[in-house]
Amino acid sequence: MESPVVFYTQILGSSTHYLISSPAADTQNRIIALGLRRKIQAIQALRTKIEQYQPGSSEVDHGLFLAIFILAIHGSFDRSDRPEPHPLSPLATHRDMNVYGRMAFGEEHINALYYLIEQKGGLSCLDQHTFGYVLPLFDIVHSCRTGSPPRFSCPRQLESMLHGGLWKPDPEAIQMLTTLGECFRPGSDGSWPVYLDRKMVKPLQVMADITVALDHYCRGGQGAPASLNVLLNNCDWVAHTILSIAPYTRLAASGDSPDQGSNASITTSFMRFADYVPFFTWTWSFFRHHRTQESNFVTRRECYV
Repeated sequence: MESPVVFYTQILGSSTHYLISSPAADTQNRIIALGLRRKIQAIQALRTKIEQYQPGSSEVDHGLFLAIFILAIHGSFDRSDRPEPHPLSPLATHRDMNVYGRMAFGEEHINALYYLIEQKGGLSCLDQHTFGYVLPLFDIVHSCRTGSPPRFSCPRQLESMLHGGLWKPDPEAIQMLTTLGECFRPGSDGSWPVYLDRKMVKPLQVMADITVALDHYCRGGQGAPASLNVLLNNCDWVAHTILSIAPYTRLAASGDSPDQGSNASITTSFMRFADYVPFFTWTWSFFRHHRTQESNFVTRRECYV
């Protein structure tokens, strides 16, 4: 470990993960007490480190970023035993989303983290081996919870899952691709579906592909994706794209009353909301245990409907 603050926060993180992933463990109370003690020690060590820091005298070191990042994620967690309404999607557990979904982020540490990243010069100026993958993903999740646009640029470039032999759709998948994508392509006369916002077309098409690929993965068989990693790049791209779309402004139409929008406004709003639903499906574990689940969902809905 680089410093006491990193050591204590690492213990806090590992103990929290163990508690959530092993709820029946006999030593839960002892582990909770251990985690709380280490959290107190981590915050005390962090305060000491910050007090010793002189702006402009030296770079903000790697350990400070790492400690604040761990504290930001592990604010608190939900221990309540709630029944699963349905089996979790493989995507919900692939990157421990079901574990992180029970954690409430520490907003004071999040604010400090974003501030320090800006002072450092952005994500590109951080250690990419440590933060290059996890910080953009954290930014997406935090934005989804708060209903705000991501602060960082999209960490992924859209890629075709059909190239490179990573996924070869079987006849059932081919039929599903044709059916699910039918409404997101121009008709035989070259016209698009009425009132379909063009900004929504690509995310909808990509979501259709992800849905079919996930179905093929779960069914197995010839040509199925060998790993969910094949889907993750485009999942992150879709999530970032949807979160980055500005709240819809109602279009004025002749004859509309002040509290009514045009048909285009209503239709496009529903399309935006429908576009957002599949993202909830694969990150649902983030919301089912989070105490602000309902308020966040309603807040995000009001941005689009």
